Amino acid sequence: MADKRLFKLLPLITKIINTSLRMAYVPPAFKSSRVRPLIKKTGLDQEVMKNYRPVSNLLFVSKILEKAVDSQLERHISAHELHEERQSAYRQFYSTESALLHCMCTK
Repeated sequence: MADKRLFKLLPLITKIINTSLRMAYVPPAFKSSRVRPLIKKTGLDQEVMKNYRPVSNLLFVSKILEKAVDSQLERHISAHELHEERQSAYRQFYSTESALLHCMCTK
């Protein structure tokens, strides 16, 4: 049932994302979120504010747009070798371990 509804929504979602990318415009509704307190661990005193952390909920379409932009940007940066030579964060097949090994090997 949910699959059929999603299948019907896909063309509309695709059109929204492509229009946003083509016009280089993010609708204001995509930028706002609802911030709600969430208890850090079960069993903590719910009367103590420090036992909560803020969680912001965005519209799911804004998350899809963010992923589309990230994916296209990453492909472009990788294809044109625009990453900083020693950048390990947010790169596939790179990690803090690979950065540490690079530092140790260049000494």
